[in-house]
Amino acid sequence: MTWTQQLYDWIGSHVRALTFLGGCVKIIVPDNLKKSGVHKASFYDPVINRTYGEMASHYSVAINP
Repeated sequence: MTWTQQLYDWIGSHVRALTFLGGCVKIIVPDNLKKSGVHKASFYDPVINRTYGEMASHYSVAINP
């Protein structure tokens, strides 16, 4: 369960989902959740939130908003 869509809850939800699955997916396709997921939405070159990008790097997963 997530109380908000703030960065802490957003990252925590991903970590709990990956833990529940017992592994990691290759690609995460989130919606363009402003600030917590995608810093700057763009069809060709979206900018991922730094912390979200670090989480993806840690789990070796690609983010494709």
